[in-house]
Amino acid sequence: AQAREAAGIDVPVAGARYRVRDALNLRAAGGVGAERLLVVPAGARVEATGRRDGDWWQVRTKVDGEEIEGWASSLWLRRADESRVTGS
Repeated sequence: AQAREAAGIDVPVAGARYRVRDALNLRAAGGVGAERLLVVPAGARVEATGRRDGDWWQVRTKVDGEEIEGWASSLWLRRADESRVTGS
């Protein structure tokens, strides 16, 4: 499963992959006041570590071959398989 439901809210599952919906600020901690580490481009993939602070999820991604870990707003993430269309 990509994410579990808890009281109707998606929660990050360690190892689950997500697609960045729009340019994403990867931060040193949860919250818009935290230091911005870098901007992850739209369409990039990130992997959840399983840690969460409200709507902020800790994720890791590779940028220029270097693995970076930081915090991102879950509102800007989509499950990596979300765009798939299934026929009936």
